[in-house]
Amino acid sequence: HALRRWTGAMRAVFVYAVAASAIVTYLTARVVHNKVLRLEADSTESDAFWERVHLRVAPFVVTRLASLGSLYVKLGQYLSARADIAPPGWKGVLEQLQDDLAADAPSDVRRTVEASFRRKVEDVFDAFDWAPVASASIAQVHRASVGGKAVAVKVRHAGIAAVFRGDLRRTIKIFDFCAKISGNEMFRVQADVCRSWEREAHRELDLTYEVAATREVGRFLDKTRASARTAKIHEDLTGPAAFVMDWEELHCKVDDKEVLEVHGVDAEALARHYAHCVLSQVFELGFFNADPHPGNVALRFDPSAGAARLTLLDWGWTHRLSPTELKGWRDLALALYDSDTARASEALAALGYRTNQDGRDAARSVHFMSFVMRDASDATTARRETKERMDAIKQRVKEEKAAGTREKGGRKLQGLPDSFLFVVRVIGMVRGTCAHLGVSLPLVDIMATYARRGYA
Repeated sequence: HALRRWTGAMRAVFVYAVAASAIVTYLTARVVHNKVLRLEADSTESDAFWERVHLRVAPFVVTRLASLGSLYVKLGQYLSARADIAPPGWKGVLEQLQDDLAADAPSDVRRTVEASFRRKVEDVFDAFDWAPVASASIAQVHRASVGGKAVAVKVRHAGIAAVFRGDLRRTIKIFDFCAKISGNEMFRVQADVCRSWEREAHRELDLTYEVAATREVGRFLDKTRASARTAKIHEDLTGPAAFVMDWEELHCKVDDKEVLEVHGVDAEALARHYAHCVLSQVFELGFFNADPHPGNVALRFDPSAGAARLTLLDWGWTHRLSPTELKGWRDLALALYDSDTARASEALAALGYRTNQDGRDAARSVHFMSFVMRDASDATTARRETKERMDAIKQRVKEEKAAGTREKGGRKLQGLPDSFLFVVRVIGMVRGTCAHLGVSLPLVDIMATYARRGYA
């Protein structure tokens, strides 16, 4: 909790020191792997070696950055959901970032709540539990009662705005550096995600945006008769740093395999319902949660109906597609479903996605997007697909160099719209959830379905 109060130079030194320690460890391990042990890539021995490295580095990095809270919790929440790309050694440790983070003191909570509602806590609530039921990166949640009814009070952490923005700047630098020394495009993508996040951070730090988003998505779910829902907001108790909503009795996160098995929940049916719910928001509504992770999707068990129903939480960071963007994503989904390379290339151009090689090889961008927006599969298959993709890229680069056809600097992005990063992140969350649950789903078909419905 004390470390979370660090700002400025002390916080920067701590973050860079942790990052440097991890980077040096991996660089050293790579030398040992390649030069000392001379392990063959993709062998059982190689996989075991890197898993041991992950299990040593992950706890070191995660426990230290978790002590800072803020942005680092958000990154952990996202990566923990990506069973298709996060090594098992990292995923298990990252999952601890989803709950039970250090909370603000009651005195801080009182000041924030009373400043937001312009009344004393005792004048607003019949009862208020000063011990939070959950504390995450931006805010914490308290149980209280109003008019004899249980409610949840979301309260923004004191002083979080400046800390969050500083952490974003530092994280972008770290991802850029990792991308440069490793050549791994995953780091570049995360750096770009953080840059887009930096432009939108003011929305997540002002809880009035979350209130409005919760209402809008709730209306959409009601309109489409989805069994999923959002929390009901108390309209007279909202402010930029706190708001009140109905209390929801929730039982587990959407990817909690053990609890799902205990209650006999059909994992495939649940994953399919979740995919339809989320992808309909992207391709039909054009408005969705830009910070997807399992902690934002909870299940409530309904014994009377014998069903498990989704509750969609935490609408602080959202993205709205412009009419042009929405049309572009719908056209792309339909083109990929039809395996129409020409139409898909046109859709990408309309979205503003450009590379330096589009003039002579536009199909390559389409192939990349077909990989990004591919069907979901179990974790083993998903990791194999990702590895095969990376190996294919390396092989192509080698062949182009040997033939003397590779351009200086290789293939470079010249245009990457914010919507690309947000939409791909949502699709990645769905795929990661499916991978964790061991479920395969036809995501291409689902996306195309809602693209057609949006045009209807």
